[in-house]
Amino acid sequence: MAKVEAEKAKAEAPFFLAAKEALDESHKLESAIGIGVTYQKYNEQLIVFATKVDNLNRAARDTGFSHNQNAEKLCHELREARDDYHSAMGWWDAKNEHPDYADKYPSLYAEVENKLQSDWSDAAKDICEADRLFRKLKE
Repeated sequence: MAKVEAEKAKAEAPFFLAAKEALDESHKLESAIGIGVTYQKYNEQLIVFATKVDNLNRAARDTGFSHNQNAEKLCHELREARDDYHSAMGWWDAKNEHPDYADKYPSLYAEVENKLQSDWSDAAKDICEADRLFRKLKE
C-alpha cells in the first residue's frame, strides 16, 4: 500500500510543483502592484506569470490532473487571473498613450483607471480562490 501511495505522490509531484510556482508568481505580481510597480516591470512579471500558468496547464494534462475537478478549477482560476492582469495592462497602455486625458477628459481618464483597478481586483479574487483550491488538493 505504501508503495502505491509513493508512486502516486511521485506521479502527482510535477502538477503540485507547477501549481506552487504559478501561485508564487501570482503573489509576486500582486505584491508588486500593492507597493507600486513600473509598467515595464509589470509587463516582465506578467510574462513570467503567464508562462507559469501555461506550465501548470501542461502539467495538469501530463499528470492526469486535468480530470480532477478541483485541479481543473485551480487551473481555470489562474488562467482567469492571467487574463485579468493582461486586460489591466491594456488599460494601463491606454493611460500611457494618452497622459493628457487626465486634464482634457477627466471622466474618461477616471473610467480607464477604474477598469484597471477592477481588473486587478478581479485577479486578486481569482488568486484567492486558486489558493483555496490548492490547499484543498493537498489535503
